[in-house]
Amino acid sequence: MESASLLTQADWQRALMNQQARAAEFFGRSEAEQKRLGYFHTLQEICQQPWTWLQTADRMIAARDSLRKDMVGIRSLALTGSGSSEYAAECVCFPL
Repeated sequence: MESASLLTQADWQRALMNQQARAAEFFGRSEAEQKRLGYFHTLQEICQQPWTWLQTADRMIAARDSLRKDMVGIRSLALTGSGSSEYAAECVCFPL
């Protein structure tokens, strides 16, 4: 499997544009037009998430031994918040 650290946000955006005609329409507008229409920041946030979570998973895998040591004696761990917490938990659980 290719390391997420080799991927860029631009790679994710290109892949999305190639597979989704509607996404290409949104990305095809200028930054100024995206801001005028009110979706520039939302689009940036959505597009950076897959890359960010792969980066996080890579870091968790690299820290596997330390994580396991730190988790000794912990019977449960709850992460609370909005949907991102589930992804954070998955990134931590994956290497364990």
